[in-house]
Amino acid sequence: MTEPDQILTGFSVFLTYLGEKGLQKEGDFRDETYPRAQFFRISGEDLLIVYELEPREDESKIKQYFIDYHSYGFLAIFEINQKISFFRLIGDSKKFVFSLQKAERMSKIDKIRKIGENINFLFDMKDISKDFYSSFQELRELFASKIQNTEISDSEKQYIAQKFFNRIFFVYFLCHKRVVRHEDGRSISGGSLFTGILMEEDHFLQALLRFFSHFNQSDAGIFVCREHRLRIPFLNGGLFRIGEVEKRLSLNMSKESWVKIFDFLGSYNWIIEDPGEGEESGNSLTPEILGHVYERSVIGWTRNEMGVYYTPEDISSFLCINSIIPYVLENTVQKYDTLYDLLENGNLDDLSLALKRLEEVRILDPACGSGSLLIKACEHLLLYRRRLMLRIASLGGEDRAIGELRSTEFDFQLKYNIITENIYGVDILPGAVEITQLRLWLWLIEEYEGDEEILPLPNIEYNIRVGNSLIGWLDEYFAQGIGLFAPLADKRIRGIFEGLVAFSDGEDRKNLERCQYLLSQVQGDVLKGYIEAYSIFYRIYRSRSGHGRQGESLKEILEALRDRLYNLITPTYANFINSKYKPGFNPQHPPIGGKDLFQQLMVFHWNVDFGPIINRGEGGFDLIIANPPYGDLLQDTEKKIISHWATVSSREIVANFVERIIRLLRVGGHISLIVTNGIAINDTAAPARQLLRENFPLSRMVLFGSRPGKVFADAEIRVMLLYGRKSPPPHAGLIETTNAIKFYNEQRHTILDHLSFASTEGIVLGQSRIGGGEDVALPKVGSKIARNILLKLRNQSETTVADRLKDTSQHAATVRITGGYWLNALRHFPYEGSSKLKAVHLETEVERDFLILLVNSNLFYFFWDVYGNLRDFKLTDLGKFPFPPNETLSPRTEQIKNHAIRLERCLNSTFEAIQDGQGGRKGEFSPGFCKPLIDEIEVLLGSLYNLTPEEISWLCAYDSVIRKNLHSDLTLLIANLPRIIGQLRNMTAENFREEKNELMKNIDSWETSFKKKMHITNSFLPTKFDQVKQKITVWGHLLDKAVATKAELDRSN
Repeated sequence: MTEPDQILTGFSVFLTYLGEKGLQKEGDFRDETYPRAQFFRISGEDLLIVYELEPREDESKIKQYFIDYHSYGFLAIFEINQKISFFRLIGDSKKFVFSLQKAERMSKIDKIRKIGENINFLFDMKDISKDFYSSFQELRELFASKIQNTEISDSEKQYIAQKFFNRIFFVYFLCHKRVVRHEDGRSISGGSLFTGILMEEDHFLQALLRFFSHFNQSDAGIFVCREHRLRIPFLNGGLFRIGEVEKRLSLNMSKESWVKIFDFLGSYNWIIEDPGEGEESGNSLTPEILGHVYERSVIGWTRNEMGVYYTPEDISSFLCINSIIPYVLENTVQKYDTLYDLLENGNLDDLSLALKRLEEVRILDPACGSGSLLIKACEHLLLYRRRLMLRIASLGGEDRAIGELRSTEFDFQLKYNIITENIYGVDILPGAVEITQLRLWLWLIEEYEGDEEILPLPNIEYNIRVGNSLIGWLDEYFAQGIGLFAPLADKRIRGIFEGLVAFSDGEDRKNLERCQYLLSQVQGDVLKGYIEAYSIFYRIYRSRSGHGRQGESLKEILEALRDRLYNLITPTYANFINSKYKPGFNPQHPPIGGKDLFQQLMVFHWNVDFGPIINRGEGGFDLIIANPPYGDLLQDTEKKIISHWATVSSREIVANFVERIIRLLRVGGHISLIVTNGIAINDTAAPARQLLRENFPLSRMVLFGSRPGKVFADAEIRVMLLYGRKSPPPHAGLIETTNAIKFYNEQRHTILDHLSFASTEGIVLGQSRIGGGEDVALPKVGSKIARNILLKLRNQSETTVADRLKDTSQHAATVRITGGYWLNALRHFPYEGSSKLKAVHLETEVERDFLILLVNSNLFYFFWDVYGNLRDFKLTDLGKFPFPPNETLSPRTEQIKNHAIRLERCLNSTFEAIQDGQGGRKGEFSPGFCKPLIDEIEVLLGSLYNLTPEEISWLCAYDSVIRKNLHSDLTLLIANLPRIIGQLRNMTAENFREEKNELMKNIDSWETSFKKKMHITNSFLPTKFDQVKQKITVWGHLLDKAVATKAELDRSN
């Protein structure tokens, strides 16, 4: 076998290594421009393109070519005896370098070893956000504590501190890209700028504010600070506007404290692009990592209350792919299975239709947080648009030359267009909105090249808004009407407006005159006209990012118009809501509250801020991609405000977001969400599920457990992905689900591979049984065989466990009501006094014994796993399981009793006493050692429920990754000892030491596990245990001998 450190010795060795790792070479693929490129299948449609670089070839040029013309996923560029550079070509750009200088590093070698398991392992970077945040939090608290203004609240001080740091972060990135530099062209680092120049001023805070405000001055290109002259571009970003509070800020911060801050920030590398070769340094900060930092920041403010978590990158990509690509493909004349199919085989008309679709798409995240999902959507839009344009150009359908389409200037313009025309977001936290805007600007600046003149940043503060997504006017009809106002009656606003008209021409002048007409109307649908005028002003404002004073004038009009619209609409909306809550209420005493209350709740009027999108033809956004907060978070007042919603009674805010999102989505639009699995299994979320059925012909749910591995590394939540396409109601839509996907952390990268869905129709859990007519919980199905088993359980018997339970009876079983990978019921547990043990009584002995077998079985675990929350084992869940009639059980009485006795003996033999200190669990079984017997029970149950041999075998293997057969595992391990020892003898000394240590760990683990089982003796398994112990002893001797032999060989060499 080829070792990782050998693959740099030759291209053929590298290719051999890929084959040994299971990557299959694809002979049908060939590139005419670079015919030496070779293609290897990774999984599904993803390929690894492998290319050997000639001495005079440019790596960056070749990388860009394959990004532009191949949608295959990954690229490896081999440089003989130097390095192999791996690139991810889809989504967020990633790079991994394996070089001669780095080949000895175990972190590199370990990643190369795993290339056959999942190539994304290569691009894993250390998440330094925890380390950065712990120090940053202390410094932010220090800053906030030094604000002396008594009129500023503590929360406002936190926000001001965060805003200052956001600006400083942004400047560090600008210095990295040489956007900020010396007038003579010399580079300057962020640390040198702040500590070596600005801090030399007598009044640092004033110097800092003057420096920040320079970014907003369109006519000032050079910032002068004593003898230093810095080139500061006009960026026009709202981030650098100095607010009134900041102008009167009293900050008692010592120079030593400032130095502490900048010394800390200077210890990191601030880079916008992926760090690639520098990843091992562990101190590279990217905008993505800052997003993580922001999400951690919310912990200290409101995260625990608001259920906010950062969306992992692979999940973000999945959500984008499963919304953007279907949206594009459904508009073509011919039908294509994938985007790759369209790019390879699409005609010019279909390619142009797809491109137009992407140019016009409107994407919303109504809980945008730090913007991770919006950034990921931007990346995918850029990738797809560039590839479509290049393909159209190659077919002669594009006026621009291919070289122009591949330029950084063109990429900058594409990105500019995407973030101004395609992306929209709302969040209730002002800090979140600011971070999102910052990250979008940094994504744009990524295309900036060295010494070029950078264009002003786009005005996107009206695309990304602060507000409460659940509260505000969307499309409700106000019967009482809304009072009018005369926007142009304000002399100042009228003067500004007239000045704008006078100094405009062409299309801008026509649009401004249209606004003038709309704002002067007093009859007809005046409100609609005012909202149209507001949106026209914004379009002009957004397009004038380079006109500072005109931009400020437009912003003043926009803010004045928006304030007046809100001041009129909010009271009317409040009256509408109060009337829904209490018809005929006294306007002098509204039952919920009036305008002031709604303003405190950060009311957000969708029909004002995004009116043209809400009111267009089919109404609403094209795509909604979101990770809403989770939990029972609505205040009592907010619940009253949505009292007329279908989901008002849900104890999960995600259900309310789902209802809102459905209304915000246009007919034909797509949703792609990550939400808690409560949407699928909580009974109070049933109205949300019904809304999905009514609005989506087919919606799909991908459901995950939270153990042993987690989708969110730092969150104990069970999540699911939800996606589908909206169509006009009413219709009885289908909901398809996966099984409850469980994985270990090392399998985290593969959880989205090979997903399988099955329909939930007819097998929804009701109040008392499967398919009872109500919707208490959806099943996590995932396969045809699982669906068939559930259908058989539904049809098997009208009688359930609950029907057979009696209040009192001498035939009692004890059930442990804790969830887990094994569920337990016995006649007698080996401990008492636990709150987790509940007695259930049945009429006959055979029913009691049968219930014991059932609870411990794979079949009931499957039922609990499919319908439960993967955490709690409730007796009500047990009560809904179908129970065979007595005439079926009676002939099997002795067989059932024998199995129950043997199972109880086996489980008790594996029991280990523990104390949790809370009166709960008093001990732990290891049912995996009883798995052969449990599988025997499965055969018995299968015959009682009319299951096929295939279905029984499937149940025996259900969740086998976590419900391990420890008995067979030990047997298999022992059987493989000779082969393992033989492998050790043939290994190099270096690898032998590593493998030997790993094997010794395994021995220790198995022997410890074995010894725990040996301290309780009974008549069931002692012989087997003795055999295992003897084998382990022999294994230890063999290993000792192998180690001695290897040591002797090492000495002789």
